[in-house]
Amino acid sequence: MKKIPDDDMEQISIRLPKDLLKDLGKGGKRTIGPEIRRRLQLPGGPEPIGGEEAPDPRTKELLSALTYLAANVPDYYGPWSQDRFAFDVLREAIDRILTQRFRPKGNPVAAPTDLADLVFGEGDHLKNVETMGRMIAAIWLSSNPKQGAG
Repeated sequence: MKKIPDDDMEQISIRLPKDLLKDLGKGGKRTIGPEIRRRLQLPGGPEPIGGEEAPDPRTKELLSALTYLAANVPDYYGPWSQDRFAFDVLREAIDRILTQRFRPKGNPVAAPTDLADLVFGEGDHLKNVETMGRMIAAIWLSSNPKQGAG
């Protein structure tokens, strides 16, 4: 989280239950004030991610999990975008959450939508998980240029 200049900050006083205050103090390297600000900015907080609402509750939950992981891995191993070990920890945590919390039951069966047919053309490639994952990722990568080092 970037540092906010002091002249853009307003100091307030709040009362918190002791157990919540203790929990806030477990924020790793952050003190209580920055930890409260970080939690208020998590998905499900006052502002939607990227100015857009998640399309459904499960997506909102997934975005919340991803934000939590990306924000908290650095507390344990440093910046995930600069350290290969931290990156691999983040990737494993994401995979674990996707698998244990979000994976639908049953075997994968391709059911391409009309949009998939329109964008990618008809064919067997629409039934290949890896190919389609790479293609959808390529769309995001090409429309979101790399920012900063890494």
